[in-house]
Amino acid sequence: MLSPDHAGIRGAYGAALYLAGELDAARQNLLAALALGAPAWRVAYHLGLVEESAGRVDAALGHYRESVASNPTWPQSQARLTALERQQP
Repeated sequence: MLSPDHAGIRGAYGAALYLAGELDAARQNLLAALALGAPAWRVAYHLGLVEESAGRVDAALGHYRESVASNPTWPQSQARLTALERQQP
């Protein structure tokens, strides 16, 4: 909160909030990080984690797909996407 206009700090804080189970606050901080210029693929991956944890599988899939499309070399996004797609009926 000391540097509210720093994309990297907001993104890291959003990720930390996700790990702490504070999903709404994590989502808000990740969206702020995106608006401040954080890499879209990274924010999309973390938003996917947040939405997956919240039980919103369709939203999580959309975020993981966005992350993979933006940065196909990031294996974590592809792994989560593949895992969720395999769970779908």
